[in-house]
Amino acid sequence: MRFETNFINYYWQDTEIAKRPYKQGPYKKAEVALLKSNYPAVSAVVLAGRLKRSLGSVHKQLREMGLRKRRGRVWTTEQIRTLRRMYKTAVLWEIANLLDKTTFEIRRKARQLKLKK
Repeated sequence: MRFETNFINYYWQDTEIAKRPYKQGPYKKAEVALLKSNYPAVSAVVLAGRLKRSLGSVHKQLREMGLRKRRGRVWTTEQIRTLRRMYKTAVLWEIANLLDKTTFEIRRKARQLKLKK
C-alpha cells in the first residue's frame, strides 16, 4: 500500500472532487462568474467538483477575488440540534457543509456544548 501524500486525494477520496484530471491554468470568465454567483451559498468543495479543479485552486481563487464566508453568524436552535445529533458519528467537514459553517466554528460550538467524539 502506497502512502498518499496528497491531502485532497486522501481526505476527499469518496467525493466528486477527487476525480482526476483537474483543469489547470487561469480561470475563465465563466468559471469566475460561477464562483461569484454561488459562493458562499455553495461550499468550496462542491464548486471544486463542478469546475473540475482542485480544492486548493478554488480556495486560492476565492482569496484572490476577495470572497469569504460570512463570519459571526448566529447559531439557530435547529443547527445546534443537528450538531448534537451528528457530532459523534459524522466527519467535521460534512457537518460544516450541512450547516454552512466552517470546521473551526463547528469545533468551537462543540467545545462550548461539551460534546465529545
